[in-house]
Amino acid sequence: MLQRKPGQDLFTPDGKHLLAYAEKIITLHNEALLGINRPLLRGQVRLGITEDLVTLGLANVLGSYSRLYPQVKVRTVVEQSLVLERQLEADALDMIVVQLFKDQIQPEDQVVQEDELLWVKATDYNLPSDSEIPFIAFDQNCFYRQWAAKTFAGTGTRLEVVLECASNAGVVQAVLAGMGVALIAKRHLKPGMEQVLLPAPPNIVFVVRTPNRSQQAHVRVLQDSILQALQ
Repeated sequence: MLQRKPGQDLFTPDGKHLLAYAEKIITLHNEALLGINRPLLRGQVRLGITEDLVTLGLANVLGSYSRLYPQVKVRTVVEQSLVLERQLEADALDMIVVQLFKDQIQPEDQVVQEDELLWVKATDYNLPSDSEIPFIAFDQNCFYRQWAAKTFAGTGTRLEVVLECASNAGVVQAVLAGMGVALIAKRHLKPGMEQVLLPAPPNIVFVVRTPNRSQQAHVRVLQDSILQALQ
């Protein structure tokens, strides 16, 4: 079920098959324990998350919460962090789980993870020698992109956007295809990529932000579930 050859996955195909069942068993076991004497919750939670959080397993947390508390309606929006922050401020959301630069943490934020932000390119891609950098960017609402534009402004080096994509998966594939350079979180670094020595951005953090007005019991329980899963 396990293999110890360098450069290969730890699990064999049969091992991966059993691992998927083991994870389901553990999830059901935890739900059964939580279901004992659980409070009766009703209401609605308007949750905003970024794409990264879906791939980090937050979808499983939401599924488990919905099974435990069927009287709570959870409406989830997946958007860029800056968009979600604006929606929270406008009282369109009750809670958000977003990325931001480490120096932008607010007092009410609960930090769940920290990561590096890296400039990367395909290992077989050669950057042009002129003053123009082919830039694979997220959309205009991306704070990575806004930081990059501000950093290079007035330096004589221009970022030329060759692809704009709101999806992290799309940006990663464009990098691997050799279309240019991109800013991505270190967790998304793939074989076939290498770091580029350009101005280093600040570290990023994932935070859970819930304003005081949203501290009803059903919101707090979901918040605690998310914190437990991600920390």
